[in-house]
Amino acid sequence: MKSIQRISNKNDLAKLAGDINQAIWDKANDIAQDDFTEASLQNFFERSPGNDTYFLACYEGKELMGFGFGFVLHKPHSHETWLYIDELDVAASHRRKGVGKALMQEFFAIAKEKDCEEVWLGAEADDKTANAFYKSLNPTETEPFVGYTFKVEK
Repeated sequence: MKSIQRISNKNDLAKLAGDINQAIWDKANDIAQDDFTEASLQNFFERSPGNDTYFLACYEGKELMGFGFGFVLHKPHSHETWLYIDELDVAASHRRKGVGKALMQEFFAIAKEKDCEEVWLGAEADDKTANAFYKSLNPTETEPFVGYTFKVEK
């Protein structure tokens, strides 16, 4: 049976990092083996906006099936509150088992708890699988947009 856990820096982050690194990811996930460490997860929580940061993990028994993270954002101009989902990943071996839907339902529950006006996320235009999944959740609207990435030189 699937269970969704809300992760914080009080959880065993070394175990979570190991679970993520042991799962089978493919190119669609853009997760390299050993990307996650206890230190990287601790850093994520230390640098993220406190009570407004959400990291979800979906397990079946002791096996990690997927995870996601997002942030509640407070708009300074309209007093609106949004939940922005930055990443949602389902292990290749657990796709089409309701993992993504369970994670999204938990994000929707968080949005309701935090009195958010909207939940927002983006997906690459050429990622047909992700786009079909998100459309299956009956979004209020789908907008085409152009994303820009700027590398910061150090």
